[in-house]
Amino acid sequence: MHVVMRRYSGENAQKFGALVMEHKSELEALLRAVNGFNRWTAWKMEDGSVMTATICNDKAGCDNSIHVAREWVGKNAAHLGLQAPQISEGELVHQIMA
Repeated sequence: MHVVMRRYSGENAQKFGALVMEHKSELEALLRAVNGFNRWTAWKMEDGSVMTATICNDKAGCDNSIHVAREWVGKNAAHLGLQAPQISEGELVHQIMA
C-alpha cells in the first residue's frame, strides 16, 4: 500500500480545516471514487495547520488522490489563498489497528 500526506499551513489553514469538515460528504464521495482507495484521514495540528493522509493500494491511486485534492481545493478553497500543501508520500510498510 501507499500513503500520501498533505500539510496545509498558513494564515487561513484553520478556515480550511472548517471547510473540509463542512464538505466531508463531498470529499468522501470524491476519494472513494479513486481507484484503489483504502482510507483518508484529516486532523488539526496544534500549530493551526491541517494534515490529511490518503492510503491507497498503490502509488497510482495516491497520485490520483493528489489530483482530486488539488482540484477540490482549487474549486472550494481558492478564496482562502492557501499555499500549496507540503506533500510527503511513501510505501506503507506496517500498520497496527485496533
